[in-house]
Amino acid sequence: MKLEGEHPSTILLQEIKQHRSWRNDDFRKCYANLIKGVGTGRVRSKKGFRRCDTVREQVDYLVDLATDPEILGRVWIGWNAFV
Repeated sequence: MKLEGEHPSTILLQEIKQHRSWRNDDFRKCYANLIKGVGTGRVRSKKGFRRCDTVREQVDYLVDLATDPEILGRVWIGWNAFV
């Protein structure tokens, strides 16, 4: 599935649903919106969460997820952006 055109946000949401914290409503709402990039104008949220049309599109979404400071700051404890 990971290299077959699935939207990276969809894949990440499927993986995180296995975590025990997913049962918490507040956690679920916060992280689902964060992963989808809702309201951020990030590349991954602009066309919805359908399958990717091209490999390039999938890579763009994946890079967007990997470089989002909102995700980086929550995933790695102690991560700090230096400007």
